[in-house]
Amino acid sequence: MHPQTLRVTFGGLLHDVGKLVYRAGADARDHATSGDALLRELFPGEGWRDMLDCVRYHHAKALRQAHIPRNSLAYIACIADNIAAAADRREIEGESPRFDRAQPLLSVFTRGGAAATDALQMAAPKRIVYSVRDKCRTLIDQLRERGSMSLNTLYSQCASRSEIVATFLSVLELCSLGHLMLSEQNGEYVASFTGGATDDILESIVE
Repeated sequence: MHPQTLRVTFGGLLHDVGKLVYRAGADARDHATSGDALLRELFPGEGWRDMLDCVRYHHAKALRQAHIPRNSLAYIACIADNIAAAADRREIEGESPRFDRAQPLLSVFTRGGAAATDALQMAAPKRIVYSVRDKCRTLIDQLRERGSMSLNTLYSQCASRSEIVATFLSVLELCSLGHLMLSEQNGEYVASFTGGATDDILESIVE
């Protein structure tokens, strides 16, 4: 990874770390200033200046008053911060006078009330558990019909990561049993069924 990419990544991840200091009451300054002060102790030296500038100047008001190079990574952090917060950016940038640092934090999922929580639960994808034996049956049926299929084609049919994993395990299982053969064709791995009764093959699979 390029050093600049590393520093702007760290700067982006840590840009709001000062909120922890501010909330703990250890520093009454704005969170960008207190975060910068904290990180300067942990990341001393000029090599981390770009990352620290991302923390110190990620708000536009501070950035306009900063004496930093025009190509500073802080400009990226400021733009990214505004993009990320565009949906709920308050009009007053920084710490609001109504902010109560002693107020316990609430889950973001409580913000929309019960209706929003219900909608979130309905929208959340349900985790599906795929049986390797069932995926083996599907795979055998497809290969009997088509003769052979590339692994990329097999994986592209999957609707989730869980199904991709189950398909991968099925390929390994059938290969280990000798009922599936993999060959390389035009830079792709292609699976071919070598034969056997489907029920007998599935019976030999232990899950």
